Amino acid sequence: MQETAPRRRLLDAETARALAGRLSNPSGLDIRGVALHAVHRPAPDVALSAWRVSFVDGVEGPVPDAMITIHQGPPSRIQRDQRHFEGRAERAVAGELAGCVLEGDETMVVAFPSDHRLRDLRWLHRPSNLIRLVVTSGVDAPGPGERFSKRRSACAVLRYVPEQRAVLQWDLPIIDDATGEVRRSVSVHALVDGRAPALDPQVVARSLASIGVLVPTVLARPHAGVVLETTVPGRSWHGEPEDAEVLGAAIARLHGAETSDDAPRTGVVDELDRVLTAARLLKASDAGLGKCAFAVADALAMCPPPPCPPAMLHGSLRPSRFRVRDGQPGLVGLGQAIVGSAAMDLASLWSEANWDSFDAAWMPRFEQGYASVRPLPGASTRRWFLAAAMVRTACRRGIETSERRSPEVGRWLEEARALAESTSR
Repeated sequence: MQETAPRRRLLDAETARALAGRLSNPSGLDIRGVALHAVHRPAPDVALSAWRVSFVDGVEGPVPDAMITIHQGPPSRIQRDQRHFEGRAERAVAGELAGCVLEGDETMVVAFPSDHRLRDLRWLHRPSNLIRLVVTSGVDAPGPGERFSKRRSACAVLRYVPEQRAVLQWDLPIIDDATGEVRRSVSVHALVDGRAPALDPQVVARSLASIGVLVPTVLARPHAGVVLETTVPGRSWHGEPEDAEVLGAAIARLHGAETSDDAPRTGVVDELDRVLTAARLLKASDAGLGKCAFAVADALAMCPPPPCPPAMLHGSLRPSRFRVRDGQPGLVGLGQAIVGSAAMDLASLWSEANWDSFDAAWMPRFEQGYASVRPLPGASTRRWFLAAAMVRTACRRGIETSERRSPEVGRWLEEARALAESTSR
């Protein structure tokens, strides 16, 4: 079994708040609090944690949250990161922080949107650049006597995982050029993804739109890994059984969409690699959890599922990816779509929904909707991929964001182990 370095413990909220207070704060607003948003561990002894920073209301009312990244690692890593960020402090706007500050040899705090790998993030965080992209796309452009208001534009960070990916929502108001009155607003998502490219989101979106699924419209792809797209109308899905059947049918139609022979693919070996990576991180956190996770990996390696027909996968399917409007299904987050076993998508969804303790009534209705379009993967194959997904969920949500204590994660992994072992019977 591969040895791993001790897992670096994240700072507590009080320390993170103190570090945020050391950054440049031209507006002088008082920090109300901080909340852990996401964690990325390039190595067990390195932790990049994103924190939301909220402020006390200003004179003109509520102030948008800011985001910071706290880098923790060995001195050599922190020195390298410091050299990258030196002289690149962002110009602050009202209510936001700026700059980077060292705290000893093994900790540094950096203000959003500076990111070592997601270099386009800084460019997409400027309203003038977003306005230019929207105007070029020709979608809902200002008419005669109208223009976009850069000053009134607002950006919200929906999702940010340091050095991996970010999703920004921009609201760009269109105003009357003479009176300054807001006539309407254009809402778009700007996505930056530093991970390996998958299927072209435009190809996936066209396939889904052709079968009646609401999807984002891609407005621009200015650079590799950068997408500007429209928002998808509708409400989020939180496991409501009455919507599950139509969502299951939508995923089945996605899985049945035509794929090309040269499309990026993933399979059993890739999934085992992901399980082993999660197991190593779990071991660095807790030896007992690591032992159980490696036992799951061993059981999965002993009984790989049979080959399955290739399907177009969402690639990162979880309940938050669904939208529902007047009974019509929608899907977002298509940036990691890939070709592989349909059971991989289903396992990811089931694992995330179980972690969130959704009402179990959604699952049979989802499966019924899916089966009305195409057959479900075999039961043994579904169990194999679900056991794998449960290990990854335990790492991503149970350990990295500390949503649950170790005993609970241990019981979850024991369930995954029993599931993995049952596939060989």
